Amino acid sequence: MGLRGMLVHITTIAVIITISNVAAKCVAKPDCRNKCGDVEIPFPFGLTKGCYRDDDFHITCDNHVAKTSDINECEHPDLNNCTIAKNCVNTKGNYTCHCPKWNKGDGRKDGEGCVAELVIEIAGGKKIY
Repeated sequence: MGLRGMLVHITTIAVIITISNVAAKCVAKPDCRNKCGDVEIPFPFGLTKGCYRDDDFHITCDNHVAKTSDINECEHPDLNNCTIAKNCVNTKGNYTCHCPKWNKGDGRKDGEGCVAELVIEIAGGKKIY
């Protein structure tokens, strides 16, 4: 690789690093306050009406401390990791996933998922899996 090739390679790496740094910054909607004390508030969260995606993302700033009501991750598929949306159960500050009847597993995309568990019992108590 000649000098020109090395310069092109180094320039490409510098551009990628710059783009990554810009993308990683917290960004609020235009004309919206983006800080509560020292905490940055990026969209979809927001402090005032019109600055957050919906009520689940509304943050209140009380004496420079950011607070939120519980976010229902089950209503937003991008916020939960359940394999089946209707088997997502919202809990305070979190959510849990379950598998449907006749299935076993943790119900999570990043875990065991759900696997059919069919057991047939025939006369005499013999079980077929």
